[in-house]
Amino acid sequence: MKKSRGFTLIEVLVALTIMAVIAVLSWRGIDGMLRAQDATRRYTDEVLATQAGLAQWRTDLDAMMTWPAAAADSPTAQPPPAMQRSLAWDGHTLRITRTAAGDAAAGLRVVAWTRRSTGGQWQRWQSAPVLSQAAWANAWDAAAAWGQGGDAATGALPGGAQAVTVAAALDWQLHYFRKNAWTNPLSSGAQSGADTRVLPDGVRLFLTLAPGQPLAGPLVIDWVRPDFVGGFVMPRHPPLRARQTARRQTGAALLAAMLTVVLVATLAAGALWRQWRGVEVEAAERTRGQSAWLLSGALDWSRLILAGDLRESGAVDHLGEPWAVPLAEARLSTFLAAGEASAGDIERDAFLSGQIVDLQSRLNALNLTLTDPDARMKALLRFQRLFELLGLPSAELGALQRNLARAQAAMTASEGGDAPLLPRRFDQLVWVGVSPATLAALRPYVTVLPLQGQAPTLVNVNTASAQVIYAAVPGLDLAAAQRLVGERDRAYLRNAASAIAQVAPGEADASWTAVGSRFFEVRGRLRLDQLAVEEVSVVQRNPFTRGVTTLWRERTAIRTPAVGS
Repeated sequence: MKKSRGFTLIEVLVALTIMAVIAVLSWRGIDGMLRAQDATRRYTDEVLATQAGLAQWRTDLDAMMTWPAAAADSPTAQPPPAMQRSLAWDGHTLRITRTAAGDAAAGLRVVAWTRRSTGGQWQRWQSAPVLSQAAWANAWDAAAAWGQGGDAATGALPGGAQAVTVAAALDWQLHYFRKNAWTNPLSSGAQSGADTRVLPDGVRLFLTLAPGQPLAGPLVIDWVRPDFVGGFVMPRHPPLRARQTARRQTGAALLAAMLTVVLVATLAAGALWRQWRGVEVEAAERTRGQSAWLLSGALDWSRLILAGDLRESGAVDHLGEPWAVPLAEARLSTFLAAGEASAGDIERDAFLSGQIVDLQSRLNALNLTLTDPDARMKALLRFQRLFELLGLPSAELGALQRNLARAQAAMTASEGGDAPLLPRRFDQLVWVGVSPATLAALRPYVTVLPLQGQAPTLVNVNTASAQVIYAAVPGLDLAAAQRLVGERDRAYLRNAASAIAQVAPGEADASWTAVGSRFFEVRGRLRLDQLAVEEVSVVQRNPFTRGVTTLWRERTAIRTPAVGS
């Protein structure tokens, strides 16, 4: 039997030398790949951070809080001075009063954008939530002081404020869109040619990003006020493209067996994940744009229906008209996929639904702020009847009236201090002392609408519930209000006073009722796959000009189960 022969010392040394050379070359290659991976990750993170900052710019403007009066019946009527409280640009700092995201009870925030002269940092600042006029004034002044100061600190600041650096910028400017033209808001010609108290219809941002960043060079970003209906078309700007510099990668391409395969697979998995994240961000931005245009189209369609109804039916509005018929979910995937080559896009589930609600089927809370004492007492009487019917505490009604009066006075600068902010929407009644439980009970019966001068907002008996009719007509009992609703369901009412007199002869005060409406809520819902976007808008219809004006719009994203789940 032959004795097995082992490796000689020379053979072992040669093998170890070859393995050492391969390990060194492999290490250089893997090190180069790790450096490339780290550079790609930093680049992707910086691009996403800049995109998030630009999206925040649009979000702040979309959420801007305004306190507009209703559209004037006369074309010569002067608009309200709402701009000073909502938007201010001094050439260096832009200040915005905006609603808190997703929570009306949180109040408002003051946001400021500025570019630091030292360091060239484009920064965003926001205040802590405010609920009173005094707190808002302090936050508004603090935003101006922060913008003019030299302190570029970020993170948590005194008073609950926060600041963050968005990007490095060489310059930035703003133009406003007024009277179908873009102008510099600080130029004398722009100030003399338009009422500067009125919010602009659009804001154009000129931003020059500093070199050395993934996104560099001049950018132009346009924003249009959500309630603006005009004749200009937003210019199409090319998508932001990062200017990349090819980087030479040096190192050997030798990989050592299974260990190298595992490392390469790990690196490839990380690269694929970053690629997937970038694709998801782009898809989300595209979905956001598609949903915005579709919901804007739905709002325009609703405005056309309301305008056509005014021409055809005159001053009478009832629940048998086309505008009162809800739109069931309609599939829109074929429209979204038009021109798309991807089968995945064609198979997306997209549905649109909507509804128009008459807001004058409810009591207007701002009737409690009428300046005429007699009218104010009549409004209080009607709310007392509603509170008693619903079993709600009368103490909250007293607090509601007092706080609304103080908030209204503060808007005209006749009162300030700790006066609460004036609500613009129903959910914001928590600012003036309404508890969440009372707010939930009042939701079907109360709304917040701008007043028409010193006249109260009337209740449309053709669309109001029996509870609202009972509250709006002193001297009418609930049974008579229910009989009136039954009569109107058989045939709509043409005259409120005569119809009420038939069910309660000689007893009821029908002076705050009508058979027509000016204010409507348009609610649209767009469902894309598992994401639903809901938009609520309030519009006012003018019987004199026959136009329909959007007072405000609010859009929220809602998670919803997939179809069939």
